Amino acid sequence: MALSTTSALATPNSGVNCLPGSGTSIASVTGMSPAHRQDLIARALTFAHGTQVICRQLLKPGPLEAHIAVQLFKAASAIGPNLEEGQVGQSRRDMGLKYAVALREAREARHWFKLLEKDETWRLPVRGLIAESEEFVAMLTVSVRKLRSPLG
Repeated sequence: MALSTTSALATPNSGVNCLPGSGTSIASVTGMSPAHRQDLIARALTFAHGTQVICRQLLKPGPLEAHIAVQLFKAASAIGPNLEEGQVGQSRRDMGLKYAVALREAREARHWFKLLEKDETWRLPVRGLIAESEEFVAMLTVSVRKLRSPLG
């Protein structure tokens, strides 16, 4: 799933998508246009749904798989809400903290998917979700680094 690049970046003077009180556009802080952020949130929702489908299947075999399903779904479904909260952060720091939590959740989801991949039964069904979790980790790592760096 590719991110769209058709949207213009917000500018500090536009008053649109600016961090409260800073005059700094969210796009300049994260390096993402409003469309990119929305695409990331939409991807997070799709990722959580795909995880939900796998987790329903994981609940059937037994308690070990059920434990993995619960942990995996908690992590994968927490990415989107943290991205949503980050968009309305009160400051650049607040936004960075929410994105950092989303990054940690993406890393945890990736871990659980990689564990499932070790089992031949789950290797093929989780392949695409592993790739998507790795993309989330990469994208969020860049965003968090930008949010933590001084403006300038």
